[in-house]
Amino acid sequence: MAEVSESRIESSASKALWRLPRTRLLSRKCLVHPFMLELSQGTLAPSTFKCYVAQDAYFLKAFRDAYSAGKQSAQKIEIKSLSERVAKSFGEFEAAVDYELKLHAKYARELGICLESTSPLPATTGYVNFLKEAWNNADATLNIIQILVAMVPCNRLYQWLGSTLEKGGAKETSGEYRSWIEEYSSQEFRNHTEKIESLLDSLCVKVLSEIKSQEIISSWLSELGDAYIQAMEHELAFFEQQPGMQEAYAKLNESTKNENPFLAISDLIPPRILIVAGSDSGGGAGIQADIKAASALGAFSTTAVAALTAQNSRGVQGIFPIPIDFVKQQMESVLLDFGTDVIKTGMLATKEIVTGVATQLKSEHSPIERWRRMMVCDPVMVSTSGHVLLEDSAIESVKRELFPLSTIVTPNIPEASLLLGNRKIEDIQSMKDAARDLCAMGPQWVYIKGGHLKNLGKANSGDEVKAIDILCNGRTGECKEYISPMIETGNTHGTGCTLASSISALLARGHTVEEAVASAKDYVSGAIKASVHLQLGSGPQGPLNHHWQNYKW
Repeated sequence: MAEVSESRIESSASKALWRLPRTRLLSRKCLVHPFMLELSQGTLAPSTFKCYVAQDAYFLKAFRDAYSAGKQSAQKIEIKSLSERVAKSFGEFEAAVDYELKLHAKYARELGICLESTSPLPATTGYVNFLKEAWNNADATLNIIQILVAMVPCNRLYQWLGSTLEKGGAKETSGEYRSWIEEYSSQEFRNHTEKIESLLDSLCVKVLSEIKSQEIISSWLSELGDAYIQAMEHELAFFEQQPGMQEAYAKLNESTKNENPFLAISDLIPPRILIVAGSDSGGGAGIQADIKAASALGAFSTTAVAALTAQNSRGVQGIFPIPIDFVKQQMESVLLDFGTDVIKTGMLATKEIVTGVATQLKSEHSPIERWRRMMVCDPVMVSTSGHVLLEDSAIESVKRELFPLSTIVTPNIPEASLLLGNRKIEDIQSMKDAARDLCAMGPQWVYIKGGHLKNLGKANSGDEVKAIDILCNGRTGECKEYISPMIETGNTHGTGCTLASSISALLARGHTVEEAVASAKDYVSGAIKASVHLQLGSGPQGPLNHHWQNYKW
């Protein structure tokens, strides 16, 4: 068995929520924001900082009200020891905020700020209202958890920002703003943050121990994740709306943002994906394409090779499935050390490998960790050259065992047809119907690629042929069309693998599913366009230039 790296197992609720890809993306945006950069350099305009301090009063009052509501809810918890612990903690939190409000009022007077004459920014009002909506659950424990999830991100973000700036030497360069860095990097503030997170974690353990259904657990944790991310988005909006920030942000170009001196020491985990798929010896598809696409889009890839193929631009000459125990060992090895944000499955070849992969994913002991990992399932069945890559007996296993675990499934039209019992899919409406029926099998989203329907969007003989894909939301059944020009070329080997791994990389970077699909389609379209005249191989299916954004071949 692989040795466990404890630092990489995000099994507590607070740690898992803080390390969500979307949370990491928003944290990064806050760290590289001009407000933080100028504060760290001591160049932040005094008027901007005064506005920030004035707005902070609204946050503190909202925190006090939330702690008061939590203390009242604690009295309704049936387990006496837990009720007393929670009530005591919230009472201490409330008293600490009351004390901080007094210090804040004194500090505001010293800066010449009249708190009574200030009005809240839209972002301030947004967060305050968001926090008030948190304490509306009839169940006392769930009510307290909702309050904590709405507040914990603020504490953790500021503790992280303060500590990162302090570690980067900003105390020496921040001038009059040194006290801000000292406060949020202090051991006292760290202890306070960890105490709130510890309370959240213990309450989540209680709730999770009472829920028997993994489906209900995932749904509940998703609600917590949405609330946590909303709180982070409110914090970013708060920085954005400070006076002068839009102008300051406009002055920063992309290279300046990415070269922010604090990024290298910020201890943010890079976007990670685990690719479980077959190897393509020709380098155009399979794990080779997955790694190239993920690298081009900014994600770190680990792999578990499920099958070896002998193939080139002429086709597939042979397939060697990897023994299932070794596939599982590869997965275990990387998951227990590097961890992952997204698992991407591709060619799995046999029913036994499909079942083994699903079993390995379900074996994760922590329901929080199982929920935190997203999964992109590319149901690879037949190669572009017509070679069967998935046994017929494995199709049902893919639907039964992988689809319910999947964040998104990405079949092309032939694959969608096979998954639905050889159903005809010949126009946009039948694509939408197929996507909805595939969603009913368990995935949260289904993305059907329409490249095999050559006449979509061509009403007249002179019209430009379009490639139209369909994304379906499994929760609502709503379908969205993604349209791009159809590019005529034989260099399309590996487009399906590339698209799925691109979506995986973008999800790992914190993009929403819809954002990831749109950007991935743009990336793949660019790769196809850049590969029209690519001279690699003598067969009918040439590879793509995955690095077209940096290198023109």
